[in-house]
Amino acid sequence: MTRKAIFDMDGTMIDSMAKWSTVLEDYFSKLGIIFDIDYKKTLIGLSMNDILTNVNRDFGVKEAPEKSFKNILEIMRQGYLHEFSLKPGILECLDMLKSKNVKMAVATATPEHIALEALKSKGLLDYFEFVQTCDNIGHLKSDPLYWKKASLRLESDISSTVVFEDALYCIETVKGLNGNIVAISDETSKHDEDRIKTLANQFILNYNELNYGIFEK
Repeated sequence: MTRKAIFDMDGTMIDSMAKWSTVLEDYFSKLGIIFDIDYKKTLIGLSMNDILTNVNRDFGVKEAPEKSFKNILEIMRQGYLHEFSLKPGILECLDMLKSKNVKMAVATATPEHIALEALKSKGLLDYFEFVQTCDNIGHLKSDPLYWKKASLRLESDISSTVVFEDALYCIETVKGLNGNIVAISDETSKHDEDRIKTLANQFILNYNELNYGIFEK
């Protein structure tokens, strides 16, 4: 095994996307704000900071974006600590890759301090060389530079890296860089599954289905 590995966190290693997909709507609904389908589409791929700034502007929210951000992150932090489970087979997969000396990193949109706490609480942190987030690298996951920089930090390039992802927009970005994609099934991306399957090198329901041959150059 010679290729490096980059793992998304939410929906890929930790079963947390269902909560991420509703936490914003749940939070703002308590403030009397309802997002319609078209508006939700405008938020896809944005950082949390940009989402909250847009919502504040578009709906005239009295609460400062910084306060909303803090409150929403605390809801998610509690979820990581007490609610969310690991994706089936992820620990066995990480152990296998570690035993083969495959260097691994995390690439997530979740803010760094929350991501680090989440990974530590689930016993995942020590498997990885680093945790890259949108806030600590300065790029969104829809930006090819996000992925190029992650692979460079692994002393590799994207064509020599296996990316584990569940989100279509990330998979499309990595595919555009000729990356190797293992797509993980997640309930929140079911509506994109047909498209995801056409782009991925492998599509798996859980990590027990992973063909490790993808790591061979």
